[in-house]
Amino acid sequence: MPLVEQLAESHARRGEYAKAVEQLKRAYRLLLDQLGDHPKVATALYDIGSTLEAAGKLDEAREHHERALQTWQKTRGDDHPDLAYALTSLGLLDVQGGKADDAVEKLERALKLRGGRGLDPQLLAQTQFALAKALNATGGDHPRARELATKARDTFAKGKSPDPSRAAEIDRWLKNTAAEREKNDGDKKPKRRGK
Repeated sequence: MPLVEQLAESHARRGEYAKAVEQLKRAYRLLLDQLGDHPKVATALYDIGSTLEAAGKLDEAREHHERALQTWQKTRGDDHPDLAYALTSLGLLDVQGGKADDAVEKLERALKLRGGRGLDPQLLAQTQFALAKALNATGGDHPRARELATKARDTFAKGKSPDPSRAAEIDRWLKNTAAEREKNDGDKKPKRRGK
């Protein structure tokens, strides 16, 4: 199985998403035949969904993430941190699809699941940034969105395994959303009339 997964990853890195998905589906079928409903099968579904997402096939990606979520719930229970992988991805797909309110619900749940001690801080940061995007898209709690994004940026910038490109992405997002809010606030102010 690891060889099939490595081959899929190699294809994905080269942008050969169809070949990567083919290999991941092969690994999924092998796992399903060997294990039935199992957390590893959920992980395989999630990996297929993530690769489809990278390929821009968002409806197919959603389908695989939903199946992964259902399998993790069935095999791990409703409160296991693994569910946050699918919930975070589904939340981001909701944001992209203009369903920010649905996204907030999923991402709040994912944040709660990832907030426990001993979990990878970068996974928490991914969910924090996703929730920040969703909150911003609802036009709602901008201070909380900014706070979550800032925490995520700090984790990527200064964490155990720094990821400067992710930190820079969040910095750009913070700058752009602040500029958008400032512009929107300026548009809402009544214009003074000259004498």
